Amino acid sequence: MQDKFQILATQGELAVCILANDNLTDIELLNVSLPEPDEQRAREFDLRGLKFIGMAAIVKGQPRTALEVPLDPATIARLSSAFVAYCEVLLGDKLEETAMGDSLAWLEMLYRLQDRR
Repeated sequence: MQDKFQILATQGELAVCILANDNLTDIELLNVSLPEPDEQRAREFDLRGLKFIGMAAIVKGQPRTALEVPLDPATIARLSSAFVAYCEVLLGDKLEETAMGDSLAWLEMLYRLQDRR
C-alpha cells in the first residue's frame, strides 16, 4: 500500500519534496521527476540542516500537500508561496504562451464579429 507521499509523487503532474531546517527558515524544493541529488548536494543539504518535511504537488490541476510534521498557518503560507514561485519558474514560458494564445484567439474572434452600426 502506498503512503501519502508516494501517492502525491505518482499522481502529481508536478511534485516536489520539501526539505527544511528545524526552524523552517531554509527551504529547498526538489522535483521528484528529476534525478536524486548527488553526494555533494546531499552533503550541502546536511550542512544546511535540511530534512524531509513533506511534499507538494499539482494533482489533476489542484494543489495538494502531504506533511510529515504539523505546521502553523504562517509556515504553510510560506511553503505555498515557495511552491507557487517554483511552478511559475518551471512553467513560466508555457503559461505566457498560453495566455498570449488565449488573448490572440479572443481578438481574432472579436475581429470576425459583424459591425452592426
